[in-house]
Amino acid sequence: MPVLRRLERWRNHGRGFLWIATRNGLQRFDGVTFEHFMTGRQPHQLPSNNILDLWFNDKQLWVSTARGVTYFDYQQNRFFRHPQFDSVNGSQPPVVSKIIADFSDNLLFLSESRLWRATTKTATPVTLSYNGDTLINISNIHMGERWIWLTERDGSLYVWDGRSFDVFKDSQENTI
Repeated sequence: MPVLRRLERWRNHGRGFLWIATRNGLQRFDGVTFEHFMTGRQPHQLPSNNILDLWFNDKQLWVSTARGVTYFDYQQNRFFRHPQFDSVNGSQPPVVSKIIADFSDNLLFLSESRLWRATTKTATPVTLSYNGDTLINISNIHMGERWIWLTERDGSLYVWDGRSFDVFKDSQENTI
């Protein structure tokens, strides 16, 4: 078993794999052996060894790294980099700190206080408003069973059901 100095995230996938994100690459465990994915180890490689988040569905494992976003296609057994969140041209792409899917299985990236709706080829900004105010400082997003929870840097907590918002707590400690 490889030494894991710092475990960042892990996801158990229905295909029988345990994916383990570290600051030294990505590990895939099939119950018997570990396979280590790192920058420079395979033709379609990770943009960075510093893994920030993981998300998967039946077709792909999505991986956010410190230098871009990539997805692992199970059919082709390889990684592909997202064209809008990639450092291949030398510039630093926006860092994606969180990946989730909404209630319609649309992929959402949280990047530098902004939400993006993404596919394997594109990403478009998502504008979220509550009572006429646009949420511009989103610090975290979490997918629950019935709602998507969003927090802003000022401490405001929002609940989104996929169509509309409610404020659970705003920055002035008011609750609804």
